[in-house]
Amino acid sequence: LGIWFLYGIEMNTVSLPVEWLSVDASPQINGDVLLTWETASELNNDYFQIEHSVDGVSFEAIGTERGNGTTNEVSSYQFTHTSPADNTQFYRIKQVDIDGKSNFSPTVEVNVTPNQELQIFPQPAFDQVTLKLPLSGKYQLKVYDLQGKIVMEKNFENVTNEMKLSVAELP
Repeated sequence: LGIWFLYGIEMNTVSLPVEWLSVDASPQINGDVLLTWETASELNNDYFQIEHSVDGVSFEAIGTERGNGTTNEVSSYQFTHTSPADNTQFYRIKQVDIDGKSNFSPTVEVNVTPNQELQIFPQPAFDQVTLKLPLSGKYQLKVYDLQGKIVMEKNFENVTNEMKLSVAELP
């Protein structure tokens, strides 16, 4: 004699409207803040609302960027906050669906330092230049010739406030 139990399990899966890969805020030499973010996938994504705060608690909208609707491809976005206040700034991205539902990215913070200046010496240079940078962190360097053509392009990670750059191969 055996006793059999039959049962079923019903599972509802909820797809997230956006799968965040990264959210970053970087101070720029001119005092602006560049916000960049990437998504791994988007589902019915209408737009992103960029939000800013000086205390990390009370946020206000400062701009929007159109989303990619529905995609399983990595999507990259950027937004520049022009002339934020000095000192620590906080940012988050509010993702809004086509139906009006929303969720938030993680909050990121960045320190904005006034009077940032880039120094390059010696000038003229033949073999190497020294760059004194206003901030440590990530930099993208583009060197243009007199016709406006890019003759050197490099990305640097974890840069300190001073770096040496070989220019011997440049015309």
